[in-house]
Amino acid sequence: MPIRIRYLGLVYRASGLYEEIIYLDTPIPISALLEIVFERHPEVMKLIYVEGGLNPLYRILLNGRDIEHLEGLNTKVYDGDVVTFSSPFGG
Repeated sequence: MPIRIRYLGLVYRASGLYEEIIYLDTPIPISALLEIVFERHPEVMKLIYVEGGLNPLYRILLNGRDIEHLEGLNTKVYDGDVVTFSSPFGG
């Protein structure tokens, strides 16, 4: 089952990609998906993960909704979902 991963802002710079597809056999929580992303893109981990948890300046969205308003890192991803990693924006 394909999961579309999008990288915005500084996370794009760290990964070198705007988007990629990760194929999974079964639904998994965001925490497990993070392990896959961090293994592929260690520089992304340096931005998003800080000692004690996720960097509060960065957002992880599932189908456009912040995972903090869902089930946090326990939120599961399913076939066709879109996960977006977003950095802070200034303006």
